[in-house]
Amino acid sequence: MIFVIDVGNTNMTMGVFCGEKLAATFRIMTKTPRTSDEYGIMITQLLKSNGIKTSDIEGAIIASVVPDVMHSLTSSIIRYLHTKPIIVGPGVKSGRSRRDHRVYQYPFQCRRRKPCCHLYTT
Repeated sequence: MIFVIDVGNTNMTMGVFCGEKLAATFRIMTKTPRTSDEYGIMITQLLKSNGIKTSDIEGAIIASVVPDVMHSLTSSIIRYLHTKPIIVGPGVKSGRSRRDHRVYQYPFQCRRRKPCCHLYTT
């Protein structure tokens, strides 16, 4: 399973993909400052409430427009999900061209066409 996070100015939209199937989604407020432990506890509890074990998470991807949360958020994923997240930004090789992308509208609402929305679309 892949854990994905779209960090916006107001909310963080999170999802878990099992292959190409979206297994779970949830949102939390983008609030600074938060510690890595606060993020870690929230993420693990949200996963648990959706019936997903942290040991099932094989990778993580983050796309963010809020640089102030990145250190704590990245640290929480490393510590609590035991995986180093891919940080999506300009220059990240996704293996897809911009022409290949079909926007996945829910739950990530790709108005800004953030790369995180596109990595696991068909």
